[in-house]
Amino acid sequence: MDFWQFEKWITFDKDPGAPAGGSVLFDVSMGGDGDPIFQIVVGPATAVTVDGETGYRCEVLEGKFLSDDDFVIRDYGGPVAERPLFSPAVRFAPTVSVGSMLLQLLTSSSGGGVTSATYDLLPLGAGLTDKTTNPLGADVDVASFLAIAEPVGLNFSPLFRSGDTILDIMRGVLLSVGYVLDMRVDDSGKCRLAAVKVGVPSASDVIASIDDSDIAGSPIPSSPARTSIRNIFNFAANFDYQGDPQFEQEIKDTASIEAFGEADKLNVDLQGATLNLDPGSVLAALQPIFSKLRLEMAFPYRLYKFGVRAGLAARMKVGGVYKISSGQLRGAKGPGVIDAICRLRSIECEGFEPIAKVEFIHFGFAGTGWAPSLAVTAANGAVLTVRTNDYRPETAQEDLSGFEGITAGDTVRLFVGDNPGAGTSHTVASVDLAANTITLSANPGLAAPNDGHAVLAYITPDIKADAATIHDDYGFIGSAKLT
Repeated sequence: MDFWQFEKWITFDKDPGAPAGGSVLFDVSMGGDGDPIFQIVVGPATAVTVDGETGYRCEVLEGKFLSDDDFVIRDYGGPVAERPLFSPAVRFAPTVSVGSMLLQLLTSSSGGGVTSATYDLLPLGAGLTDKTTNPLGADVDVASFLAIAEPVGLNFSPLFRSGDTILDIMRGVLLSVGYVLDMRVDDSGKCRLAAVKVGVPSASDVIASIDDSDIAGSPIPSSPARTSIRNIFNFAANFDYQGDPQFEQEIKDTASIEAFGEADKLNVDLQGATLNLDPGSVLAALQPIFSKLRLEMAFPYRLYKFGVRAGLAARMKVGGVYKISSGQLRGAKGPGVIDAICRLRSIECEGFEPIAKVEFIHFGFAGTGWAPSLAVTAANGAVLTVRTNDYRPETAQEDLSGFEGITAGDTVRLFVGDNPGAGTSHTVASVDLAANTITLSANPGLAAPNDGHAVLAYITPDIKADAATIHDDYGFIGSAKLT
């Protein structure tokens, strides 16, 4: 290897492992000791053979000397102390979806498809498995990550350096999209790492109801108020290769400050996020994040703490929404709560103890949710296969997300996953509940998304009159005007 600052190509004896459309950054130090003297960013490798020797040629996308001395980096063999050491990092392409990016970080082990045939693409990662390669069961709930909606106004291109933790990279991404990670046990007993959406709980997302018959006498149920408030948020984004933010903005929640005074600050480092810096784009990108954070942190709320049967706790889901009724808890106006919409905050269970301690957050209000929609996962011409448990309460058992009332001749609206726009209207020719398929009267021409997302499109009733009765429990926007 012989490289000077202004050269366009560099050749390695091994593939650096840059993902398609992405890049790999190297911090270069001499002999592996001392600070880096050079940084180089290269694209995906192409195998080349010269005189019977195979190497991997990469385009140099960026190169920067970190020393005042301008010299050549070369490696022709010799003592280890005199040879350059390349410490890798990975830069994701901004076209990769958030869900796919997180799955690559979690499942990659070598980039060779060992732990995941689809997502083991990076030289660095947590090395967890998915069901495609592990006969003993998956470590990751892939569908929960692919269901993450893309944030508005943010482009993600995180930099993952050698020595960084997975959490360092994922924290800012998860915060931006309003998700957390949780180890969840499903009804079949499978335990997997899942992406869980957070925010104000919605009545349409209730998993189960809990009343006094489920609540243990010990420990004594309590309803403390959480008064720790944060109402000043310091956002940082557009991080460079040195890890320094090029955009910083402090946002204060004036309503909270007027009521409770200035409280603690929260630093929100959006690692990997790139903002357009014109005022309109900044507002559009930060407003959804700020809105969620202020509801979670800028106002006091009540906690419900009590014990439940350990068997029940094993099936409960942290981050899930539950409806609680109990005369032993305190509501907003006095003793006793009825159908309080709460989010499960934590579960604590010690070994084989019969009782587990649970903690719920009650904000004092709840959302109602939007009309359920069907996720199209496959298309064979006009025959669309849909997933049965998307965008509806987890307790609902109707096939097709409560769409079982639809019949031939009804009108539906089809929204393409990566370009939703206003959607297109279609007439239903037939519905097969057993096969989870809807056949339209004409081929909508759906194709697999370029970013590898599992959902091709979404189906909703065209007008409320065509919606099944179950949709009455949800909000339904018939028309909207933007000004």
